[in-house]
Amino acid sequence: MRGYGFRVRQVVRGGSRPTAALIFFTFRDPELDAPSLLHVRLADTRTGVIVGASMVPLDSVAPTPRARAEAAVRALLARPVPTPP
Repeated sequence: MRGYGFRVRQVVRGGSRPTAALIFFTFRDPELDAPSLLHVRLADTRTGVIVGASMVPLDSVAPTPRARAEAAVRALLARPVPTPP
């Protein structure tokens, strides 16, 4: 995300400007024999509201961890993030 102009911190500190936490996990439905998916969520740390979400297939599109991270960031940025009221 740094490469796309975001400030990235390893630890979230209280009292700072609005911050988003990155939450990710993989999922594969064995019954459907579907490919594994990387699910990515951005959540507002003050309200807990999900402000961005995306899924990236973990096949030849993203074979390495770095390629997966870049694909996830591109997918999140492809959709506009709603501005809180």
